[in-house]
Amino acid sequence: MKRFSVGLVYFCHMLKVANFSASNYLRSIRHRLEVSYDPSEARQLALILIPHYAGISKQKLMAEPEFALKESEIQYIEAALIRLLQHEPIQYITGIAHFCGHNFRVTPDVLIPRPETEELVQWIFDEHANQTNLQICDIGTGSGCIAISLSKRLINSRVDAFDISEKALGVASANSERLGTHVDFFQIDINDQEKWPDKEYDIIVSNPPYIPLQNKHLLPRNVADYEPAFALFVPNDDPLLFYRAIVAFAALRLKKNGLLYVEVHEDYADAVVELFAGSGLLSVTLRCDINGKKRMISGRK
Repeated sequence: MKRFSVGLVYFCHMLKVANFSASNYLRSIRHRLEVSYDPSEARQLALILIPHYAGISKQKLMAEPEFALKESEIQYIEAALIRLLQHEPIQYITGIAHFCGHNFRVTPDVLIPRPETEELVQWIFDEHANQTNLQICDIGTGSGCIAISLSKRLINSRVDAFDISEKALGVASANSERLGTHVDFFQIDINDQEKWPDKEYDIIVSNPPYIPLQNKHLLPRNVADYEPAFALFVPNDDPLLFYRAIVAFAALRLKKNGLLYVEVHEDYADAVVELFAGSGLLSVTLRCDINGKKRMISGRK
């Protein structure tokens, strides 16, 4: 640690002596990141780091490339750069993830919101945009990104959100307060039927764990080594574990004509469709994401 501190101070001093502009420093970061990332991703990461720690916008960085960074800002960026080179997700480093037009706080206690989950939320928006006073339940809320986004967009909706993790619920609750929504959070294991609340919902939505543990080695390091395992993985012999529980919950708690929406693993999408249909859900619909992968399913009670 001492060697790192001395080296960092020296590096910052050299930047100052060399009168590095922000554009030169951006180029330096990008080149160093290319050891572990492809050039396009390295550039995008560099364009996140400097604005975040310098407290400026990307637009200002690009419009005023010659402005000088403070030494303290460079120190923070260099420390973040080391974490990136160890494949830690940029969202955990900055503590911010973008989802449905809002900035969500994230920690290693919650999954990082994904673009395909935004597509799931958009599907719900599109189908319910003209409805009000909906009762909604989000199962496995994590950062609260689905529940909070629905609460903000669907007028006068009442949203409940479940998660097994107390720490995740703390993150989600803080996001709800900061983004000005009212979501009721509950620490519930959806597999424990005795803990299910005695309420009915118009919409139930979930992005549950669905990756067999044996496939962990196939994931990128930034996912496998850093994101919470309990929110990612299921037993190798039971990939539909959570979907069965969610469908059983919907059978009891989804209102007549209510809709169940889930995100799925593309390899098990057809099996989840069969599970939906076999449970009596009607109008079961399978959707692909923007990349053509089978990722979203809905069914009506």
